[in-house]
Amino acid sequence: MYRLAWRFSHLILDGWSFGLLMGDFVTLYKALYHDRPAALAEPSLPRTYVAWWKRQDTPNLREYWREQLDRLPAAGPAVPRRPAHAHHGPGPAPLRRPALGALAQRLRDVSRQEGLTLNTLVQGAWTLLLSRCLDIDDVVVGATM
Repeated sequence: MYRLAWRFSHLILDGWSFGLLMGDFVTLYKALYHDRPAALAEPSLPRTYVAWWKRQDTPNLREYWREQLDRLPAAGPAVPRRPAHAHHGPGPAPLRRPALGALAQRLRDVSRQEGLTLNTLVQGAWTLLLSRCLDIDDVVVGATM
């Protein structure tokens, strides 16, 4: 049995690039495993992306997002309201470590069924949790891409 452990910095490889790289890795691995030639897609050139980026209407995009974000209320402190069942004893609340085996598989199944990545599903759940804990309707979160 072989195991591959791979670490990288976001300075070198972002999530999108990692997905592309892993797709190629799996294709090459399957070809090697089945003793057949590998057929990788022709990669796009960096200049193609740069050309696309230069065609973007940056001032209008900036204005669009400024208008969207200006509609939101100003950010307040992220202090959750205290639920009735909150820990009231001395010191921090005890850490709970639920077993996620069946739940993790169900989440993967739901994300696949809905055409989402598991990360997108978790980000959405986090946003809903923030909305409910902070008792606000509009929550804006960001993620590096």
